[in-house]
Amino acid sequence: MRILEHKLFRYCAIAACATIVANGCVLDRSPIRAPWGDVSPREYCAGDTLQASYQFFDGACPAGADCTLYTPNVTISSMPSLFPSTPFNAYRGSVDFPASGDSVAVTFDIDRDAVSQPMEGGLRQITGISDLTITASRITGSREFTQTHAGMCAGSLPVNAPAELPTRPRFSQNLQLRRLCNDSGVQVTATLSGGAPGVTYSQMLTPGDCIDTSMPGVPAEIAASRVVDVRPLFFDPSVRCSATGPNSPPATLRTRAIMSCP
Repeated sequence: MRILEHKLFRYCAIAACATIVANGCVLDRSPIRAPWGDVSPREYCAGDTLQASYQFFDGACPAGADCTLYTPNVTISSMPSLFPSTPFNAYRGSVDFPASGDSVAVTFDIDRDAVSQPMEGGLRQITGISDLTITASRITGSREFTQTHAGMCAGSLPVNAPAELPTRPRFSQNLQLRRLCNDSGVQVTATLSGGAPGVTYSQMLTPGDCIDTSMPGVPAEIAASRVVDVRPLFFDPSVRCSATGPNSPPATLRTRAIMSCP
């Protein structure tokens, strides 16, 4: 049945091109370069809401075009079954569903191996498409993530770049920060923010020292932080920053985040 559907689609596309042959049927083809569907987050916490989604081109039919013959038929389903099998006849579709169990495999079933869209002068087409299955898994235990804070000059000021802690689309937005450790060879001041509006926490850390977000005096919202800022207690005397240069920016700093689900 799939083979017949593919042939029917190709015949329809050829017929559509034939209607504009007088102007030349331009077929802009490009192979798909990444999975055409996604599940977010791929690694989730219990109680998360996941989203299965797909999109071709910009997700919509161009203004004034008739896409009736070209919009793909896509069905999204899961194993185990966490939501009803959902069909779409569109360039874009999504399903939100609650996380459950240790893992879920989401399948995107499509009725063709190439998706086309009308454009001025002909068609554009994405080729090399096939059915797709993506597995999302529940996070167990703790995870460690290393952040790199590159040294740079902001005008005449030496600074180290802030770093973002993992979150969607790959990881659950509910991951909690348990500890932040100084993996640099110098003393630094680390500042955590992004857990709640206006809530920050700063602490001086010697090499190998950590902020424990469960310790007294650390605001409860800091466990939900998503931004880490660090600066050395003292800049190396060789550091030079000026608006006109030449510059010798500060050394890169590193931190390590230990995170887990609530």
